[in-house]
Amino acid sequence: IQRVTRYPLLIEKILKHTLNNHPDYQLIKQALDCARQINEKINQQKKNIKDKYLFLKTKLPVILHPFDHQLFLIFLQYLQ
Repeated sequence: IQRVTRYPLLIEKILKHTLNNHPDYQLIKQALDCARQINEKINQQKKNIKDKYLFLKTKLPVILHPFDHQLFLIFLQYLQ
């Protein structure tokens, strides 16, 4: 994922050094827009996963049987 998040920066540099009338200029611009959209989706998914994790960590143990709670703690350690 770290490499994917760098693509917009790299494409932005390419676009900066490409003449506006170059045949590939619009394609590079589209690639930049796509790379940014992909990063937004990645960030949203990471936030969703974090929110679910926090929910499980804080809310679920309250409703679990003590034995189940121990299994849940083991599961949380596995996720980290």
